[in-house]
Amino acid sequence: MQMEQLQLPTPAPGTQRTLEVLRFGTPGARPKAYVQAALHADEIPGLLVQHKLVRKLLAAERDLMITGEIVVVPVANPIGSDQHLLGMHRYTKPLRTGCM
Repeated sequence: MQMEQLQLPTPAPGTQRTLEVLRFGTPGARPKAYVQAALHADEIPGLLVQHKLVRKLLAAERDLMITGEIVVVPVANPIGSDQHLLGMHRYTKPLRTGCM
């Protein structure tokens, strides 16, 4: 596995954001698959699936079972994942309680 950290534009001096890209198999080889998760930042099930997928891909690569290239982006929206307000993602709708 090759891990790549892509630098994203920074919103302010002194801050840094990166996009993690994991590559399995031979770079540029075909067939090629691209898998991403958390595009909308608060999609937790996709993060869990990616975590388990990466473990299986590591084993497959170790056993020389990958014939092409597989690119995995575990968190496709690190900026959105970093936005919290009162302990909740900004994109998460608050629960309604009581009568309105």
